[in-house]
Amino acid sequence: MSENFLEALTLMVVGMLTVFVILLLVVVLGNAIIMFVNRFFPETESKLSNTSPPGQVDRKHLAVIAAAVSVVTGGRGRVLKVEKEG
Repeated sequence: MSENFLEALTLMVVGMLTVFVILLLVVVLGNAIIMFVNRFFPETESKLSNTSPPGQVDRKHLAVIAAAVSVVTGGRGRVLKVEKEG
């Protein structure tokens, strides 16, 4: 093989390894930052302005669900029951 080909191959391998190492550092540092933030600054549960009792669906949400079902089914479908999970 010629000297130019070997030099080009070496540069390509070095470049690919450099990109791989930098991307690996980005992933590792990103995960470390996420773990740090989640550990020391946990997200608090926000108080929603939902006035419906626990286990019941808000009337606005029920209206939106019924409208979406009506649009998707062309007016032939209807909502019989909506339950809140968890």
